[in-house]
Parts: sequence; C-alpha cells; structure tokens
Amino acid sequence: MDERDALLTTDAIRLHRLVREVAAARREGEGRPPLRRTLVAAMEAVYPSDVYRNPASWPRCAPLTSHVLANCETEMTDGAADAQYAELLDKAGSYLHSRGAHSSARPLFERALAIREKVFGPGHPGTAASLNNLAGLLQDQGNLLGAQPLLERALVINEKVFGPQDPMTAASLNSLARLLHAQGDLVGARRLSERALAIREKVLGPEHAHTALSLNNLGGVLHDQGDLAGALPLYKRALEITEKVLGPEHPETGANLNGLASLLYAQGDLAGALPLYKRALEIAEKMLGPEHPEAAAAVNNIASVLHARGDLAGALTLYERALTIA
Repeated sequence: MDERDALLTTDAIRLHRLVREVAAARREGEGRPPLRRTLVAAMEAVYPSDVYRNPASWPRCAPLTSHVLANCETEMTDGAADAQYAELLDKAGSYLHSRGAHSSARPLFERALAIREKVFGPGHPGTAASLNNLAGLLQDQGNLLGAQPLLERALVINEKVFGPQDPMTAASLNSLARLLHAQGDLVGARRLSERALAIREKVLGPEHAHTALSLNNLGGVLHDQGDLAGALPLYKRALEITEKVLGPEHPETGANLNGLASLLYAQGDLAGALPLYKRALEIAEKMLGPEHPEAAAAVNNIASVLHARGDLAGALTLYERALTIA
C-alpha cells in the first residue's frame, strides 16, 4: 500500500467514526454542534481541491461525497465554521457536476452560495465563485435565463475585487461568453472570449490549460460565425496544449478533439473528423463514464458522421444509443 492509499484509508476510518458519532447524537436528540463542526472540518481537510473535470481526484471524492450528502442540512453556529462548510459543499457539488449528477449537485451549490452571501457578503470573491458554479450547473441543465444574472454578478465582483486583467476576471468572462454563445449572441460571446484569451495569454502564458480553454471557446464562436479558417488554428492550439499539459486522455483533451472534429465535419472532411470523434468518445467513456452526458454527445457526433457518409443503419444505432444515455 502506497502513501496515498494509506492516507485515504486512515481518513476514511476517521470520518466513518465521526459520522457514526454524529448519527448517534441525532438519535439521542443531542445537538452536539461541536461534533458536527469537527466532522465538517475533517471532511473539508481531506476533500481534494482540484475536483472539477479532474478524474484523478474522483476515487477519493466518492466516499467523502456520500458523507456530505448525508449531512447537507447541517447547521453551523459561527462564521468560520460556516465558511468551511460552504467550501466543502462547493467541492462536493463540483464533483457531482463533473460526474453528470446535476440534480444532486444543485442543492449543494445553492447552499454554499447562501452561506457565502451571509458570511462574506454579496460582493466577496467567494460569493462570486459560488455564483459561477451554480450558473455553470444551471446552464448545463438548460436553464440559460437562470444562469445569466448569476454570471453577470460574478463578473462584476471579480472585476471590482481583482481588477480587469486578473485570471479570476478572465474566468468570469469566459463563463459569460460561453453562456452568450449558447444563447446565440455570437457578437457578445466573441468580444468576451477575446478579452478572456488576451488576459490568460498575458498572465498565465500561451501554453496554460486555461489559455487552451479560451482558445477552444473562441474557436467555437468563430466556427459558428462561419469563420472556419480563423477557428482552425485556435482549435489546433487548444488541442496541442491540453495534450501536452493535461495529457491525451483528459476530459479537456476530449472537448478539444470534439471542437476540431466539428470544424473538419463542417468543412466536409468526414474522414478527418471521424477518428477525432472516436477518440473523444473513448476519453469520455473511460474518464467520465459511459452514461455521462459528454459520452452521449460523442456518440451523437459519430452518428452524424456516419449519417453524412450514407451509413444510415450505423447512424441509427448510435442515435438510439445516445438517446438511451441522455
């Protein structure tokens, strides 16, 4: 057993004992808030920080998240404990969001936002982080109108607190650009995407993973504006960065494969698009799971290529498979 396995086993045993004690206190009708605070502190301390779209962290997240869900209505009694609890809720919500468990993630994000607004105030960057997380989830659920005011609030906070050239501001710009793109506002999405990319290239560097995210998003906007020649080098750069920095099987690499494949498809290069779509599917199934929404999207993309090539039987089989996943 290596050190990571030993640490996980030790943490799990400690948490299980605390959970049993909290459950016993509830059965006995005792509030025992200090014990609940201890449980939250222990879970927050061992819960991975880099969770969203990071499959390497998920084996450790899974058992901890079950404890968070079991205690999601826990009430604290002081600001410091509440802030720590909001951080734990945020991490667990991000894990569930990554796994496609949107209905389970939403109450955790909503609770974290309510706590941070109460403890930190409406203009705090912690509040902005919760606004952004909840908005991203709402968007993935198709609630674009609900997501927009949250993202706009987060951008205002980050610009005021960090300044217009900070990576946190770039993250808010990128998120809002993604929403505008989904709403069909390509002009607005392009303006914000270009701002976000300029900040990230300057502050984070031309080969940072976040720079790749902005490259891919801007490529998508140009693509939908019909500027395929302008989108192509952005997609290629994004893919090269994520393959180098995050690895060939990371979900972001899969997303960038999808972006480049979609461009080749639009250019009529079906032979070039198909292997990229297939790679994206392999990554989604391996890293996110065969029932994840991104796996469904990848299956649907492959079906579209088969359809365009005249393989109607093969396309129909995959379309049906995508529907069963979705």
